[in-house]
Amino acid sequence: MDTLQKAVWNDLVKCSKCGGPYISTSLGMCVCQKCGFEEPNDFGKVRDYIERNGTVPAMEISRGTGVPIRKITQYLRAGKLEIPEESDVFIHCQKCGVELRYGRYCPKCASELKQELEQAFDMAEVGAVPKNPQGKMQFLDRNRS
Repeated sequence: MDTLQKAVWNDLVKCSKCGGPYISTSLGMCVCQKCGFEEPNDFGKVRDYIERNGTVPAMEISRGTGVPIRKITQYLRAGKLEIPEESDVFIHCQKCGVELRYGRYCPKCASELKQELEQAFDMAEVGAVPKNPQGKMQFLDRNRS
């Protein structure tokens, strides 16, 4: 794995066999476009570890896969993983701090943030994207001179 180059999200980007570009699949695998070699990315490693070992703490998953806790937390925040109901450790809502099994916000805070965002935008202030960016300025009411 030392010879593999990694992208910002720590996914594989170059094949360890031929150096060709990888394509990430939704199944946690990277497939080389050149030679077809398949290798699990970090999410694939975590998923496989959980499938083999069942419900285990994130620290154990990290030790067993080499995937940093920070990355496992990103998967939880993105909703790719969830903490089981019977766990005694959870992640927290980024607004109020209530315990969560996955995601960034609890339902209450998400609803409040949605309302705040809707109130922040006055649709009358949202403009139109020009169809012809080379066009000239014009009046919206053509009767004006």
